[in-house]
Amino acid sequence: MPKSNYLLHIERHKEIFDVIHAIYRIANSAFTAKDLLSGLLRTMQNSFNANHCSIVLSYPNRHPFIKFTLKNKRKYQLKKGGKSLLTKKEKEIFNSGRIYFTKKTIVVPLIFINTLGVVTIKRGASIHPFEENDKQFLNILAEEMALVVRNFQLYEEQHRTIIGTVKAITGFVNRYAPTSSIHAEYIHKILKELGKRFRLTESQLISLEYATLLHDTGKIEIPQDLLEKSDPLTKEEKEIIKKHPKKGAEILKNLQALRPAIPIILYHHEKYDGTGYPSGLRKKQIPLEARIMSVIDAFDAMVFGRPYKKSLNLEDAIKELEKNKGTQFDPEIVDAFVKTLHSKEVKKYLKNKLKKV
Repeated sequence: MPKSNYLLHIERHKEIFDVIHAIYRIANSAFTAKDLLSGLLRTMQNSFNANHCSIVLSYPNRHPFIKFTLKNKRKYQLKKGGKSLLTKKEKEIFNSGRIYFTKKTIVVPLIFINTLGVVTIKRGASIHPFEENDKQFLNILAEEMALVVRNFQLYEEQHRTIIGTVKAITGFVNRYAPTSSIHAEYIHKILKELGKRFRLTESQLISLEYATLLHDTGKIEIPQDLLEKSDPLTKEEKEIIKKHPKKGAEILKNLQALRPAIPIILYHHEKYDGTGYPSGLRKKQIPLEARIMSVIDAFDAMVFGRPYKKSLNLEDAIKELEKNKGTQFDPEIVDAFVKTLHSKEVKKYLKNKLKKV
């Protein structure tokens, strides 16, 4: 028996609700523009049985346009550049803000005050043609996508501003205490992999990124001759050095955007067995991000050296991490970290970098 118009109407609204829910799930989990756009394209493909989907966004403060395309339901392509990236129809939609509709193609603008971008979906000859309700459905989704895209762009702008502040602070700290700098080129790759392993949220990863840059901020209140000392430190000197996590937390506490990173900075010298500082926390009492930071900081000190300690080669540094599992470091984090170090990309970077040390 054919479904009544009422039941079809209910099903359509449920489908719209489900897709909108999917769009916001994607927005909440996206870490990069690529994550966001690929997720939106998969949603459009599944919702409209389209074999070609594309989203082009305007990025006036960076590159003029970014375009992400999904062809033949499998092949993704990301391009950045000028108006040459746009099709004739996409240029028209950017200018007019109107919807373009045929039986095989629908093009809609993403409008939030101004036109932010354009979404295109296409069906091949072997698939039944688009109908009027498909156009209406895509137009509804475009309104939601426009909100998501604008929020993401605002988030990116805010993140760039914060990173600028962080880099300015880091630059000052590194001039004062040059050995405090963690080599960020490989840390981003490592954090991404560890994030998957420990199911870290986007905000946790961002806080860890900030903490890797700012973990030794408190050293600007430590006498510089002590930081540069190459002889073994005395007991009294060690006690002075141990004050830097608290000093760093104190310096950064009034910067609202950096507050989530402060517990990581404060506790990254705690030890898994409770013999660390400043509070003698042990095991799960230490925040997860601080336990991760502890391994990262120690490894960086081992392979790149400090005035008071010779550098180790990669293999010996890994042995040292393994040796201190369960005492200084969380064993689970060491295992995941070492596995990440053996990834082709990170290993290649480290070997090239260590040749120059």
